[in-house]
Amino acid sequence: MEIQKLLSLIKKAGKGITLIRAIYALVIILLAISAAWGWFKKPQTITVPQKEYVYVPKIKEVIKVKTEYVTVEKGQIQVLNKAEVIKKLKGLPQSVIDDKNKEITSTGIIPPHKSNTNVINVIDKKSGISEIIAKQEPLSFIAIEQDRYAGVRIGSTGQVTGFAEWNVLRVGQAHAGAYIQYGTKDGGEIGIQAKIEF
Repeated sequence: MEIQKLLSLIKKAGKGITLIRAIYALVIILLAISAAWGWFKKPQTITVPQKEYVYVPKIKEVIKVKTEYVTVEKGQIQVLNKAEVIKKLKGLPQSVIDDKNKEITSTGIIPPHKSNTNVINVIDKKSGISEIIAKQEPLSFIAIEQDRYAGVRIGSTGQVTGFAEWNVLRVGQAHAGAYIQYGTKDGGEIGIQAKIEF
């Protein structure tokens, strides 16, 4: 009877190990896809520097919309005093500063967001005043990620743990990936993880 129980436990453990191996294999495949995606299919991104202003791409849905010239009722467009703006906002492109034909019509601040933020500059033809409106695009439901983190944790027991994470898949607000960590008391560990942002 005891032997039968032991065999049954070994069988159950074998199924659990098979499941764990399958999960590890899936994570390794996702890591490989994420690495290939990041290497070969880099999404078009503009890194906005912190020290200077840059021109940004147009919203792709309206790139081919034809442009028109309109007149404003007052015959003038309201602009900000360029000299004052140059004093207050460091990092304006030299092409804006030096070109006497370029004026600054409006400014705005876009709050941080993990997806794209579309902006449109709107001018009122009657008053000649322009304003910026913005819309944050929602994140897609599922995406391959390239988020990597590394750091050090110090716990209440005094253990110091170095760690690294690589998130490769996002579904909604849940992220899946792999991690490696090494603690001064517990030693090292490699594993897979799932986490939810809230």
